[in-house]
Amino acid sequence: FGKWWWRLLWMYERAVHRRADMNFFITREDMDYAIAHFKLAPQKCTVITYGINLNAPPTPQEKTNARTAVCTTHHINAADLLLFYTGTLYYRPNLNGLDIILEKINPLLQQSGIAYTILICGNHLPERYNNLEAYKSKNIIYAGFVKDIGMYFKAADIFMNPISEGGGIKTKLVEALAGNSSAVSFASGAFGVPAELTGGKLTVVPDGDSKGLFEAIQRSSTLLKQDISTDFYKHFYWGNIVQKAYQHILSIA
Repeated sequence: FGKWWWRLLWMYERAVHRRADMNFFITREDMDYAIAHFKLAPQKCTVITYGINLNAPPTPQEKTNARTAVCTTHHINAADLLLFYTGTLYYRPNLNGLDIILEKINPLLQQSGIAYTILICGNHLPERYNNLEAYKSKNIIYAGFVKDIGMYFKAADIFMNPISEGGGIKTKLVEALAGNSSAVSFASGAFGVPAELTGGKLTVVPDGDSKGLFEAIQRSSTLLKQDISTDFYKHFYWGNIVQKAYQHILSIA
């Protein structure tokens, strides 16, 4: 992010990792980077991902109830394709993702003939955006901060993740998929979320390929009734993650 002190932090992080008995990383991409650049022993490294409290997808009735509640609250046509984006909006990668939606993806959607609404949640939207007032006539609703973001993840047809900056795992992508919603993402934004575990619910396109993301939305809109794979929940359920971490700790005790 252009901080002058980044190399000092990098060296400090490397020193800490080298002294650790076991190194846990939130994504395989982070682990591979550390092994290569921090010169860590692979046997002292493992991935312990971000997790979810669900070990099974929400029921169809839960999905229906969430969608009805969200559409009623924000006066959305129930027949619309519901596209969703959320994040803390003073964080530069999230704000850049919002700009991509407003300036590149939404114009393509407007020309597509699809009946849709883009719902955006998140606090700390900079004042210059004026609460997205100029986009109300362009199928975009800004809901601001909401108390129950889980309901919105369940209600969405497709979660959009046009993020190509920042590190680690994008927890909102995991939460959206856990809600059995489809998702489309730039490649860097999908680090730590194996697409092969989602049963086709996650489509990944190259970073910066806004047209590709739009085309992924079009394709995903025809597969909305497809359920996410149970392998996704096995991988991201906290109970299983904790067991994995426990076994790795035992291996060095």
